Amino acid sequence: MQLPTRSNWVSNVLSNDTPRVQVTGLYEDLKAGHRIKALIDCVHAGMELPVRFKLDLWRFDWLRECALRDIALNAAGDSALVIVSVSRARTLPAQMDKWVRAWTQDKGGHLSAMIALLPKGQEGLSPCHPLYEQLERAAEEKGADFFHEFFEPESAKHHPGKEEIFHELFPTRLPLGETSDFGKAPPISLDAGGRTAVLS
Repeated sequence: MQLPTRSNWVSNVLSNDTPRVQVTGLYEDLKAGHRIKALIDCVHAGMELPVRFKLDLWRFDWLRECALRDIALNAAGDSALVIVSVSRARTLPAQMDKWVRAWTQDKGGHLSAMIALLPKGQEGLSPCHPLYEQLERAAEEKGADFFHEFFEPESAKHHPGKEEIFHELFPTRLPLGETSDFGKAPPISLDAGGRTAVLS
């Protein structure tokens, strides 16, 4: 996917000589979060200007907390890019749907663009996804540019759960009767071209 060099968000960033581009990413699961990071790395590598991307990542289920939802909205208001990445969901969960509606109603902040990363649909050769039109309408209502990228969905034979992913990333054993707090971690900030962190 190539982003047009004349789009609103690029013009806004370049006209203000901003050395850092703020990006807000919202993702369904670990793999969806990795797709956002990979996209930013790709865009960053293709830019000739010395621009750094500051990426704030928010998993859908974190938005159940009103305070976190407000923080994510404020971050998006300062962002040149808002990226929504989905792996398997066919509809947005309630908390994410609320966030999108609140984002569209906020007419302040920077001119921004929304990018949707969605799996290809199963209807014949059509790449359509049920969330495509919803997110496109949200961007139009916001007055933001809209881009999308469809990817081939992974096999549905096996989808590891969060505990399995946790123990793969952190191979430690918990005492019997104790549980991990995996899935309740705070948002992660990443600087493209700088430090990296493991997504949760």
